[in-house]
Amino acid sequence: MRLQRSQWKRRDQLAEAQGRRLRELVNHAYRNVPFYHELFREAGVDPDSITGAASIRKLPILTKERVRSTPLKQRTAAGFDESCCMPRSTSGSTGIPITVLEEPRAKSHRAALHLRRLWAYGMRPTHTLCNAIPNVNAGGLTFGGAGLWGSVVRRKIKTLVLTGDLNEQIDLIFKWKPDVIIAAPSYFRDLASLIEEKGRRISFKVALPTGEMLDPPTRKLIGDTFHSEVYDFYGATELGGVAWECPTHNGYHINYESFVVECVRDGEPVAEGEPGDLCISNLYRKATPMIRYLIGDAATLVDDDCPCGRGLPLVKDIQGRVVDFIKTPDGGSISPYMIMFVLESVSGLAQYKVIQRSDYSIELLVRIVDCEVEPVLQSLRQHCKQLFGNMPHEIRIVGRIETSTAQKYRVVESDLA
Repeated sequence: MRLQRSQWKRRDQLAEAQGRRLRELVNHAYRNVPFYHELFREAGVDPDSITGAASIRKLPILTKERVRSTPLKQRTAAGFDESCCMPRSTSGSTGIPITVLEEPRAKSHRAALHLRRLWAYGMRPTHTLCNAIPNVNAGGLTFGGAGLWGSVVRRKIKTLVLTGDLNEQIDLIFKWKPDVIIAAPSYFRDLASLIEEKGRRISFKVALPTGEMLDPPTRKLIGDTFHSEVYDFYGATELGGVAWECPTHNGYHINYESFVVECVRDGEPVAEGEPGDLCISNLYRKATPMIRYLIGDAATLVDDDCPCGRGLPLVKDIQGRVVDFIKTPDGGSISPYMIMFVLESVSGLAQYKVIQRSDYSIELLVRIVDCEVEPVLQSLRQHCKQLFGNMPHEIRIVGRIETSTAQKYRVVESDLA
């Protein structure tokens, strides 16, 4: 279905707002962020020549490796007090963890985007919500604000840290009975398995998988097990909420006024309707900007209208990242987020991948750069012992870890999952 005249008018208004924010962001980054000043200067880019989304292609594409190898201080804009910003660290779902800073205004904007999505699903601040986050640095969902109203809303939200004990979390969910739960698909899968073993029944009005690829079998498992409406969401810790599925399930609406979303192949834009690598610019965060960030996922941009009539552009066929729980011989499991959280703390580790074989043995592939190898290995041995106990495990140094978007990449992968 093509866009109607009213949708085109709204799209034009959104594009105008998007272009204005992009111009402001690029100039801000060039003037105030040492990393971007040098990056644009090396590329020979005049910030004033960026007048809208069409001209964004003049800017260089930013890879995860480039971001991670650049100290946070160089990526932070002058004039922002780090103590007043919220640090957000990725779970390392591609094996390349990254930290950004989010200023209070950006934090409020991020929360507003979440609220818009929840509102579309019939949720209101008086409903109860459980938000499962990868680690203590990821930050939870808040949209209550300050004062009495904020206090009321915050009492309706509980945060679960995925590195915690799943049995304890099941007890909390069972007693509290939240209306909505936000969690990674891998968490839903393990939660479903454990409540089946315990013979319990847990239901939610709305289940919102996030942070990983949601495949059709997992979507069905969540809906059937928890008797829930399931709505997918696409975003990233270092970017925020990029796109979301509306109740028509016709695709993912891009938060167009807040992001520029491109699909590229080998650095060049692909034709409409063709799949490409997602290149995303966050337009509302100023403390640590992300401009033309190659996130490592693939998708297809489409110009169709959605029956819901919102007029927001759509992205479909998102191919993201998935993770597995590591199984133990006694029937237990180890959270992938616990593994990622522990490995992220190892200084000098540029990238990693954890593989569990069918005999329960563990292989850890690591890429180490710009530091002495032996201290890193020593730290990894200690952490692996902490994580895997007496399960056989091997650490192997490699020069490259493939993260192609052609297939679903797992940074924690188990043949037993």
